[in-house]
Amino acid sequence: RICSVKGDTWTPEYAEAWREAARRKYRDHDVMMEELYCVPRHGAGAWLPGVLVESRMRPAPIVRFAGDAAFNARPEPVRRQEVREWLEAEVAPLLAQLSPLRRHVMGMDFARSGHLSVIAPLVIEETLIRRCPFLVEVHNVPHRQQSQMVKFVCDRLPRFSGAALDANGPGSFVAEDAEDRYGPMAEPVKPSLPWYREHMPPYKAALEDQMLFLPRHDDVLDDHRAFRLIEGVPRLPPAKPGKDKKAVQRHGDAAMALILAHYASRKDAAGPPSYIPVRPGRRGPDDDDEDDEWGDDEAAVGWSAYAGDRGGMRKVM
Repeated sequence: RICSVKGDTWTPEYAEAWREAARRKYRDHDVMMEELYCVPRHGAGAWLPGVLVESRMRPAPIVRFAGDAAFNARPEPVRRQEVREWLEAEVAPLLAQLSPLRRHVMGMDFARSGHLSVIAPLVIEETLIRRCPFLVEVHNVPHRQQSQMVKFVCDRLPRFSGAALDANGPGSFVAEDAEDRYGPMAEPVKPSLPWYREHMPPYKAALEDQMLFLPRHDDVLDDHRAFRLIEGVPRLPPAKPGKDKKAVQRHGDAAMALILAHYASRKDAAGPPSYIPVRPGRRGPDDDDEDDEWGDDEAAVGWSAYAGDRGGMRKVM
């Protein structure tokens, strides 16, 4: 029928190419199977209505860094310098625009390759509205450089008040490194069925009540639509590997980072707030790199509460 309408000659190769082109139009494998092959989707469909997510979107930048084989093969100090230059050029200007009067938290969804790592800061406005000022998306980048990015962002978030980081599988390295850096304000999170059951409804409620605003982007919308109601619990279905293993594949990455950031903003009223990084022998919080740059006394540095109008944590000698 297609050949008849277009005036083309039918061949088995033509038919297969047409079918493959139709399949490639779908980002979600389950949606494709349902619409093209009448295979029912696993679960009760998208948990977050697209119209709800779109209505809570506002213009906000998304910056991306992708590592290739050449980048990953370089010595770690070389990668560190390259990432630092990128952070200074792309991320530092966005952080400089944040208000020093407002509290900020961060969430991170981790992936080493295939899927994306996403770093999602949240501003807690004086009205308690949560707003994501920008997203950092990372693909195929080694653990140490992802940890470097996390430190760079968190060290520069004004009145940094907490973080929640995906600690499943290899993500535990970056999450535990952040916990070493920021103490109890950085929580490694391993989302489980009970965790989803407890913390997904408040996220949806924040969207419904106009208390949470997201970056306006089609990928962010798709990531939210990837969540399904499975056995009564909203969560991500298992990831299905794509045919092209080198291509960037999404699996709710931005949405999961934002969910973790929202969780961090609610935990103990996003406290203790106002983390101040103190580095021996340095002039200010301008370093995000490895622990050895803190000086030889790093092992002697510990965590301690300091008195203030709201309390908080800092590294002290």
